[in-house]
Amino acid sequence: MQNLMANNSHSNTSGRNIFGIFCLLITAFLLISWAARPAEYVLLNTIPIKGKTLTTDMLNNAYVITQANMVERYDTAGNLTGRFGEQRYGKLHSVDATSPFNLLLFYKNSATMVTADNRMNPKHYFKLSSLGITDVSAACLSEDNYIWFFDKNESRLKKINNEYEVVRQSVQINQMLGSDIDPNFMIERDGIIYVNDPNLGVLLFDRFGTYYNSFFYSGLNSFQVVNDRLVYPQGKELCVYNYMQADLQKVPLPQVGNMRSVQLQGDRLYILTPNDLQVYGKR
Repeated sequence: MQNLMANNSHSNTSGRNIFGIFCLLITAFLLISWAARPAEYVLLNTIPIKGKTLTTDMLNNAYVITQANMVERYDTAGNLTGRFGEQRYGKLHSVDATSPFNLLLFYKNSATMVTADNRMNPKHYFKLSSLGITDVSAACLSEDNYIWFFDKNESRLKKINNEYEVVRQSVQINQMLGSDIDPNFMIERDGIIYVNDPNLGVLLFDRFGTYYNSFFYSGLNSFQVVNDRLVYPQGKELCVYNYMQADLQKVPLPQVGNMRSVQLQGDRLYILTPNDLQVYGKR
């Protein structure tokens, strides 16, 4: 029975990974297509919501951190499909929806992370102050469903498992670079951890926490990583930056005032404004 359960678990994980790769390939194909020629957008849905920031998952769900310090999930039809609100840990800093089956919610001020399932019910709480870690500037989900975070006091990238054990960590970054860094955003894609400092640039680490590269690209608050390209909004355009070739392409965005956050996912474009979430498709 245990072997059967293990085989089923492995099969489910493999299925999710294959589906995730399929969704990533679709997004990459559409990204290249949209960058190759001006895109024509069709507004599909407008969802009234007062949100601060936005992210998406491989199932085309949109997650909005609201002014009320909650995260709400919407499908492409505009239906509210989930809500998570936890006020005792302070301000919700970010949501990592890399896996829609294992969300990561990061409360920066209290150095606390919460993982939630696909019904947005809490699974695990990680209060890092119990380990003496009190200043965490950024966090993200690892590809094996553990957690990467940046310990600002030690200036190290660290990885923690569900038993509160630090299983990976980098060298002290400030000593290596000769200056302090203050990351505000992290994400892991294809075995690479991207650590963003708006004033310094983007640092790259491998899946073992070993630093191996960086590039100066200041001013970014967050970005998507699609097929080794950084995707982020700038003004009225969606920027697609190939950091390996230092090549920047720009795609016109719909004329929407005061865009707070933009996400490209599959065949959908999501734009968050102070008063609504707009979902677009390509004509």
